[in-house]
Amino acid sequence: MPVENGNTEQKRRGLETVSTIVLSLATVLSSWCAFQASQWNGEQYFRIDDENIADNKRLQLEIAGVQRRAGESNYFLYYLDALGNGDKKKTDFLESGFPSHLKIALDKWKTMDPLHNPDAPRSPFLLPEYLVPETEDAKKFATEAAGFKQLANQADRNSDNYLFLSIIISMALFFTGLSGITSSHRYKRMLILVPILIISVVLIVLLRLPVII
Repeated sequence: MPVENGNTEQKRRGLETVSTIVLSLATVLSSWCAFQASQWNGEQYFRIDDENIADNKRLQLEIAGVQRRAGESNYFLYYLDALGNGDKKKTDFLESGFPSHLKIALDKWKTMDPLHNPDAPRSPFLLPEYLVPETEDAKKFATEAAGFKQLANQADRNSDNYLFLSIIISMALFFTGLSGITSSHRYKRMLILVPILIISVVLIVLLRLPVII
């Protein structure tokens, strides 16, 4: 068995040192990616909960809006009946009880002379001025829920990206391990160069990914 000269021994130790550094760095990066994947996964669940809460509020408000519209429609029928009978006292009394949002639409509707104008809408409920408060609030919660859904999807993508990087880093660990079982310095250098390139690319990608603590 040939005796290694000083230069060969120095190269061997140098490669072992580089291999140890690469192995340590790859281990740290893999742990960091696993941690971030877990954090973003939790963030996804939090945003999904927020989405569900906002969506439930939207649904409750939409139901309340339908109920309000039905009640106001019945009230408006009494108003039309009094209006058709020329009962001004009853008409004024009923009109005074209209909620503000319906009163705005009613005033607009009356300016269109609906009793004599065939082109006028059949009721103020068909005018864009008629805005049910619950329905308008429901739209806000629908927008909020959509925003939370978008955040949840982004968190899921971030988690997947970190998980994918941890898999890539495992390849660096694999090649680093192979470099330790070969006796050829040439193959050692080649096997160590691969994880160095992998880690370099991973570091560049990691700098571009969002971080959550």
